[in-house]
Amino acid sequence: MKFVVWKNYLEGQILYRSVDPPIKNGVYVMTNYSKNELDAYSVAGGIAEEVLSGIRTVTAFSGQSEELNRYKKPLKTAEQAGIKKSTYLGGAVGTV
Repeated sequence: MKFVVWKNYLEGQILYRSVDPPIKNGVYVMTNYSKNELDAYSVAGGIAEEVLSGIRTVTAFSGQSEELNRYKKPLKTAEQAGIKKSTYLGGAVGTV
C-alpha cells in the first residue's frame, strides 16, 4: 500500500512540474493585459473629468470633436487590451 501512495505522489509531482510553468505564464500574461486595460481606462476617465470640469471652455472654443478624439484614443487601447486578454483566456480555457 505504501508503494502505491509513493507512486501516486511521484505522478503528481511530474504532472505539477509539467503544468506549473504554463499556468504561471498565463497568470503573468493575464495580469499584464488587465493592467494595460485598467491604465487605459484610467487615462480616459481623467480626460473625461478634465473636459467635464471645463465644459464651458470646451464649448466656447468648439473643441468637442477634438476632446472626443482625445477621449477615444485610450478607449481604443483599452478595447484592444481587453480583446487580447479575452482571446488568451478563451484559448487557455479551451485547452483545458
